[in-house]
Amino acid sequence: MPLPDAPTSIDDTLRSAVRWSVASVAWTAVASTIAIVGGVIAHSLLLVVFGAVGALDGAGSIVLALHFRHALRHERISERHERRALIAIATGMALIAVATTIQSVQRLINANHDTHFSVIGTAVAAASIVALSVLAAGKSRIAGRIGSRARLADSHVSAMGAVLAACTSLGTVATNAFDWWWLDPIASLVVSFVALGVSVSHLREG
Repeated sequence: MPLPDAPTSIDDTLRSAVRWSVASVAWTAVASTIAIVGGVIAHSLLLVVFGAVGALDGAGSIVLALHFRHALRHERISERHERRALIAIATGMALIAVATTIQSVQRLINANHDTHFSVIGTAVAAASIVALSVLAAGKSRIAGRIGSRARLADSHVSAMGAVLAACTSLGTVATNAFDWWWLDPIASLVVSFVALGVSVSHLREG
């Protein structure tokens, strides 16, 4: 995955922000599709949630790519577009967190053991630990340079995806090896609480 060069001016910084968004869209489109399909087939909530967070990451990156292209054309960042992007990303994160919480609780109450191991899904999640960590760090640096809260929120989505990727990899392996069926919904529940807290924080700033 090609990474942006170090920017030297505000225009270069905005172009770099666009390139980070494009890189994020490219990775998450592939990884999320594989994770969601693999999760549905294997009945793994962790894989599905990981894929959903990745889809949000990709959608947010598309919005931000358009936002920063607009800034390049008009030689300034639109506060209105910035606020809309921040609210859209934070709201999406909150919705995924709420849906995940509901599904996790239902699985724990019903003691759902019907989870299978997905080799491809787990492999993609493992690779995403590195890819999403790099994306999160890059987005965070760019956010600081241009003062974009929406870009910072997007970096948090990528960071959350990296953490979830680690939980997914470990959780699916442990579930398959030791039949710890409860680990899948509990790990999803923990991540959803963190995601909800981060999204609420960004919505308050917006």
